[in-house]
Amino acid sequence: MRTIELDATKWKTVIDFYDALLAAIGAPEWHGKSPDALIDSMIWGGINAVDPPYTIRISGAATLSTH
Repeated sequence: MRTIELDATKWKTVIDFYDALLAAIGAPEWHGKSPDALIDSMIWGGINAVDPPYTIRISGAATLSTH
């Protein structure tokens, strides 16, 4: 199974997470930034350049703000 690595050390907002994830999976420009949109494309496939199955591994999350 493919593993996609994301580095969270520079993320400041939830949009930073979506931008990094969507870029990593090759999402189209029109892809929504919501949990529902991610479920549609990451679980069912056929939308992004990278089709499931894959694992997302996020490093650097300890540096994220809790606010």
